[in-house]
Amino acid sequence: MVMNVEIVLFWLFVIFSIHKYYGNAYFRFLPYIVVFLFMAIRYDYGDGSAYREMFYVFNLSAQEMKSIEYTYSDIEPLYVTLNRLLPSFQAVVIITSAFYVTAFCFLISKILTYEQRALAILVWVLHPYILMVDMSTIRQGIAISIIIVGVYVANKRKPVWLIPFCLFATLFHKSAIVCVFACFLFEKRPFSFKTKLVTFLVPVIFLMFSDKLLALIRLFLSVFNLDTANYLFYLNNGNKNGIIAVGVSLIMMLFFMVFGDSVDNQNAVYVKLSIWAVTLEALQGAMQQFGRVSMYFLPFFVISLPLILKQGSPIRIHLLNRIIIVSQKYLMLVEVCFLFVFIWKFRGFMTPQYAYTTILTS
Repeated sequence: MVMNVEIVLFWLFVIFSIHKYYGNAYFRFLPYIVVFLFMAIRYDYGDGSAYREMFYVFNLSAQEMKSIEYTYSDIEPLYVTLNRLLPSFQAVVIITSAFYVTAFCFLISKILTYEQRALAILVWVLHPYILMVDMSTIRQGIAISIIIVGVYVANKRKPVWLIPFCLFATLFHKSAIVCVFACFLFEKRPFSFKTKLVTFLVPVIFLMFSDKLLALIRLFLSVFNLDTANYLFYLNNGNKNGIIAVGVSLIMMLFFMVFGDSVDNQNAVYVKLSIWAVTLEALQGAMQQFGRVSMYFLPFFVISLPLILKQGSPIRIHLLNRIIIVSQKYLMLVEVCFLFVFIWKFRGFMTPQYAYTTILTS
């Protein structure tokens, strides 16, 4: 297994910057600067080498394009344009990193209090399926950034505002079209008990009858023209989460369903999106491709967890016709458990593919 000293140092610098952020208002942007620099100087992290090859192919002349065989003809048009406008692949990395960090900074600053933002930043950098994966999947990282802003705008205005953001995001990664279905989540109230029950049972039933239901997934991919070799590879490669990972996802789902009702109705959508995210994580017990879709909703952990765990007062939970009061002491324990789970999930990224190197050491 591979574990980079650079990544450990990055976490330490983030924690240090959060401390400075609390100590002085002038340092409130320091954590975001640290994350941006960490992203901007990376070299061929994850799928970076493939994206580097894309850059050179997109910048070939028309005559040169005709003389070679290449596999990037179906890449989304705005990502191709971005590569052709910028002078180098490292410039692509820098610009997309800046856009990504800015989207998170915007969302966190607009919604969370100063007391809540430290946890938000820790969730952002410690959950491997947010920052670490988004650094690998550059095109989808851009699409996710657009969806983050779109969700905020739609929540402040009307759900229909999310649609143009989704369409714009598809010009960087076609899979962003699935986020259109999130328009149904913007009602200013938590999920009802029946909705929660159905949401919980869906992954359980899917896991029991996965073979038959996977046929419906193939149909869905074909309807939205996503049945490309790339997506079918994820569908058919047989990779799936283990029982422990599925169990952890179901427990997290129950947490958001029970504790999420304590969040004010104005921000209920972020809890709902988090429930969708862990539902899709649980479904990875049948097919790994659900993880690709969950990437669009996992970033809202960054908002929902601080809203729940950092309210500054005990939480009143209505459970089985009883009111249970959960003190800050127990909420802090839950916070530690979440961070521990995120670090545990990081084990899957201790591989040569996700070895972090920089332009300074490559």
